[in-house]
Amino acid sequence: MRCPAVSDTLLSVGLDVGTTTTQMVVSRLWIENRAGSFSVPQMEITRREILFRSEVIQTPLVGDLVDQDAIAKQVKCWYDQANITPAQVDTGAVIITGETSRKENAARVLQSISHLAGSFVAATAGPDLESRLAAKGSGAYRYSQETGCRVLHMDIGGGTSNLALIENGELLATGCLNIGGRLLRIEERKVAWCSQVLAHLPEFAPGSVVTPEQLADLAESLTQVLEMAAGLR
Repeated sequence: MRCPAVSDTLLSVGLDVGTTTTQMVVSRLWIENRAGSFSVPQMEITRREILFRSEVIQTPLVGDLVDQDAIAKQVKCWYDQANITPAQVDTGAVIITGETSRKENAARVLQSISHLAGSFVAATAGPDLESRLAAKGSGAYRYSQETGCRVLHMDIGGGTSNLALIENGELLATGCLNIGGRLLRIEERKVAWCSQVLAHLPEFAPGSVVTPEQLADLAESLTQVLEMAAGLR
């Protein structure tokens, strides 16, 4: 990562690895030093242009761990599609969220793409940070600020659901529940994989045959928990 001048542009790459999906974005950033001549530099991003936005793919997993080879191959493919080389990239970040946000996965992802982005920053977004990011990205902060309303934002992902309570544009509280759309993987009516969250339910043990009724009951139970978290039950 090179040090920027007083006024400069940087080529930035962002990689978001979630429980269910993964995506990459390439941006051009304009930065300026807003501090005075004899002050500590205060670099700010003044403009951003998205140059490439990849398709959203299903996060390749082997059990609970990220498939290193698959991630590396996919990122290399996206670099080619964006028509950029590692030498052109000035800065970047990998954000790992949901059930994949574990130290083992953070290390595996960085190792897999180290030849493409050796100076990238890696962040495992815990429940609080992920709740904030989701609420800001959806516009919930802005909506609450503009209307003065109290807003509960709920981001339902593959492994977790993150909640953020906002009032007048200010964050009051965050929360996280182990509820998501990828707690089970079904192949030919059999459980191919089960999250540890549901490991106490013998009917969903790997290899078990499940019926649509069982899946509907499970979905209803998880929905009721979300409704209780939102104060609807």
